Amino acid sequence: MSDIISIEKINENEISVLIRPMHINDINTIYSIQKEIFPADDLFESYEAFENKFLVYPQGCFCVELILEGEIIDQENINKYEPSSDLEINKKKLLGHFFSHPWTKGEFPPLNNAKAINDGVDKIIDRSIGELVTGVNKENVMLYLNEIAVRPMARGFNLARLLSNRVLHHLSKQSPSFDHIGLVSVQGSFTVWASIGFDIDHNLPQKKKDYLCKNYGEKSCYMKMDYSKKIKNLKNNQLYICPNLISNNVNSGIYYYGKLFKEVKRVSKL
Repeated sequence: MSDIISIEKINENEISVLIRPMHINDINTIYSIQKEIFPADDLFESYEAFENKFLVYPQGCFCVELILEGEIIDQENINKYEPSSDLEINKKKLLGHFFSHPWTKGEFPPLNNAKAINDGVDKIIDRSIGELVTGVNKENVMLYLNEIAVRPMARGFNLARLLSNRVLHHLSKQSPSFDHIGLVSVQGSFTVWASIGFDIDHNLPQKKKDYLCKNYGEKSCYMKMDYSKKIKNLKNNQLYICPNLISNNVNSGIYYYGKLFKEVKRVSKL
């Protein structure tokens, strides 16, 4: 690999990016750059919160990163690729991330609360066997997009849409019973999600609107998308929750998610 390039290099009209599963090495990077993405102090979260959002449902978490000048990522070595443990290198490379996990429809997990997210997911799925908890009605379960973010230095390359569409397509094949996807749009980003296929829920009770305003900011709103309209080629209604998850040990960094994707794309500035 060549010497690490400067951040200013991202201003070129074309870059190559790698879309891949999130790794435990990414969490420290995401934590360290959050002030770039969310300048408002009330949206900051602890390292524990980010780590838990990953560990609670690792197969729903992905990253997009810059391929550095001179760095070669091809099909021969892509399957064994993982991010560096060097924070400064990762801060040069990581451009965006995607956290998602199962949640109850029409609800929103609180910010910066690892325990609440952990307890909420555990009420829906038994992570040890990858199945719905007995008694849970799958009609009340959705895939919640906890956080999708692109760093300011990489905006203009349409990475939010590229990452979202690619991940949602992947997850639709892995978790077809999640026919409903929900997210909380913050900082006036609802137009971005509308372009992907999300609609603002105008029927949200006032009490929940007030909760969003208080906890996520005045410009926040709840948005949702119907999987069945977005993805039309689902083959069955079986819930797929990582049946091949053999190890989820944060110390080992070994994760088996079932079928993954890692792909390189050349993207141009809009």
